[in-house]
Amino acid sequence: MDGAVAFARVVELGSFTAAARESGVPTSTVSRQVQRLEESLGVQLLLRTTRKVSLTDAGVAFHRRVGPALGALEEAASLIRGLAVEPSGTLRVSCPVSFAAFARLIAGFVAAYPKVEVDLVATNRFVDLVGEGFDAAIRTGELRDSSLIAKKLAESERWLVAAPRYLESAPAIRRASDLERHACVRFSTAHGSKWRLIGPRGEVEVPVGGPVRADDISFCLSAAASGAGIAFLPSMFVAEAIADGRLVRVLPRFASRKAPVHLVYPSRRHQPAKLRVFRDFIAANMGLALGGASPALARGV
Repeated sequence: MDGAVAFARVVELGSFTAAARESGVPTSTVSRQVQRLEESLGVQLLLRTTRKVSLTDAGVAFHRRVGPALGALEEAASLIRGLAVEPSGTLRVSCPVSFAAFARLIAGFVAAYPKVEVDLVATNRFVDLVGEGFDAAIRTGELRDSSLIAKKLAESERWLVAAPRYLESAPAIRRASDLERHACVRFSTAHGSKWRLIGPRGEVEVPVGGPVRADDISFCLSAAASGAGIAFLPSMFVAEAIADGRLVRVLPRFASRKAPVHLVYPSRRHQPAKLRVFRDFIAANMGLALGGASPALARGV
């Protein structure tokens, strides 16, 4: 309790003892705080007797001006304390482009916490969370920034997928080497001409080719769903298309090595309630979303 606050509480409660009791400090502490305030102002604010406390003219004038300001300060503090307890406000989040599974999670989250508004930025760029004002981000693979807090949500792997109509007219695929005879939709920035697969007998590397090659995962997904060939894409991007039948897995016993999926957020001593519940909600539901199912989403604990 500083001097101005101590002074205001003494005036409002009528005694130094009552102000001290409310604040949980000794009466002598409140008295010293008011005395230091008077010394700094160069005037006496309170007249003290053994039976009561009364205001001087200077005290009346000071209280008339400082009282509303302290009331507004307390109101603001109460509002901020409420934000720390009840999830509310705007939550700014970044996630990879074409992360369809995340859209389901966001819909479930805002339904569970209607006072939170999610501002989602979908980008494959690694955003500067602090510099760009983000509360959190979904990131896959190895993390670069050790200053962030990272919560592992799940593991993702790349799957071989194709549209049913492509497979109807294409040669049968019984083993990994059969991929060499197929049109493949290649993601050019990662293993474009050779796909490294983990199967029942370990790792195998297969050379692939095809008429479609792109540096955008969303384009590769759309091309595969349109029947352009077989694609090798992260499970988090294709789960939705598999769930609704646009794509099916090819050689389901083969996949890539698993990569971690993290929720990252800046280190903060006092995390707002909106971030805490978002973290717990996403952690409770991410694994189900990556599997492509549509279960009832859990609020998290």
